[in-house]
Amino acid sequence: KEGNIDGAMVNEFGALTEGDNGSGYLQMAENCANPKFKKILYVLAKREEGARLAEKFPNDDKLLDVKIAATDPNWRKRGIMNALLNETEKLAKQRGVRILRMDTSSAYSAMAAERLGFTCMYSAPYNEIKLDGRPLIVPEPP
Repeated sequence: KEGNIDGAMVNEFGALTEGDNGSGYLQMAENCANPKFKKILYVLAKREEGARLAEKFPNDDKLLDVKIAATDPNWRKRGIMNALLNETEKLAKQRGVRILRMDTSSAYSAMAAERLGFTCMYSAPYNEIKLDGRPLIVPEPP
């Protein structure tokens, strides 16, 4: 149908700061009253702690974070995500940003990101991200 959205990408420019080890997210998680959102904040803290992008890219001070990347299932494998990412890369270059970050939440989305040219900088299975000694997220088996 006309007017449908076939694909979407939401991006945010941000600072790449040395010493950003996820402590800000960890502090927010500790103060968060909503248990579900607390888990999200904790996962983000672990991502920052593990990725250490500022250490890996000491000559850069900013990045473009791909927050959401989605394609309608009926329109997959037609180049929509490639087109959206190409436009995102153009925008980053126009602003002098060399680092693009895209978090993935499954093996499928990780493989898709690698096909799009991303390099995995940090990976952790959900069952290894623990809070109070217990896995934070226990995914369904494939």
